[in-house]
Amino acid sequence: MENVIKIREAFTETFIILNELSLYNRLPNEFKKIIESNYDSNYKFSFNKDIPLFNQINNDITRNLITYIYINYINKDNNQFFENEINNILNEANN
Repeated sequence: MENVIKIREAFTETFIILNELSLYNRLPNEFKKIIESNYDSNYKFSFNKDIPLFNQINNDITRNLITYIYINYINKDNNQFFENEINNILNEANN
């Protein structure tokens, strides 16, 4: 039961985040239907554009959904691989 709640919360958080960022319309209608059918109107989540996104998300399912959506639907115009940025991230993790 706890996992079902966590999934519904993840879809709710994803819906709120994407709408706040005006990105929800980039999703295919089929995906929107899945999100909306799992949306929990009783769950309250607020998103602040001034705070880094992943600092506001504790739910791993939400993180995975947002990452998947970003890669497949939002960042379609930028297919470049930035090796230097990846190396910086890895170096920071090692410090």
